[in-house]
Amino acid sequence: GKQGYALASAAADRGADVTLVSTSSLPVPEGATLVPVETARELQAAITTAVSGADVKFLHSPAMPSAELRKTLLADDDTRERLELWDRVRDTNLRGPYLLARALAPHLRAHGACRIVNIASVGGLYPASSSIAYSASKGGIAGMTLPIARDLARNGIRCMTIAPGIFGTPMMFGMPKETQDALAASVPFPSRLGTPADYAKLVKHIVENDMLNGE
Repeated sequence: GKQGYALASAAADRGADVTLVSTSSLPVPEGATLVPVETARELQAAITTAVSGADVKFLHSPAMPSAELRKTLLADDDTRERLELWDRVRDTNLRGPYLLARALAPHLRAHGACRIVNIASVGGLYPASSSIAYSASKGGIAGMTLPIARDLARNGIRCMTIAPGIFGTPMMFGMPKETQDALAASVPFPSRLGTPADYAKLVKHIVENDMLNGE
């Protein structure tokens, strides 16, 4: 997504070796590398190759079409298709970051003084209607933050999760314009959609502030 691109671009500009691992094609900023993966084994191989660099950042930026995410999973005409939607959202938003953290853990332990920054959503903390799968998956990201931080603390590794609110994401831009405007106006201050630059600045602060962990 645009937030991941902004973060990857900012890290590359600061001289970091940036590797993006994704199951789909993504725009790649100058100085970064995209590694397509389909399986957990391919993910592990990509990480093993990438960590040969001196300064490696991993970004996980999943996205699902907003029209699908707004489908209710408790409709009277419940079908197998809805269960498949649940599985797809869970695998993208929750299983993906877990597999990434699991594959990275041995390398991070060997290196020490590393940071993991996961992306949840305000929708996982204050769910809206017709968002069971999305809210559950993002709530799961928030729920695994503290256990990861505790498990890796002895190795000097911190884990934080960001829960963006009303941001200009592809999912947001898939909504009607009047809905976007209304949501932006609902933010007390500043009354606008969050931007990729806002997101990248927060991640930078998390990375640099050693007192932030497990939140």
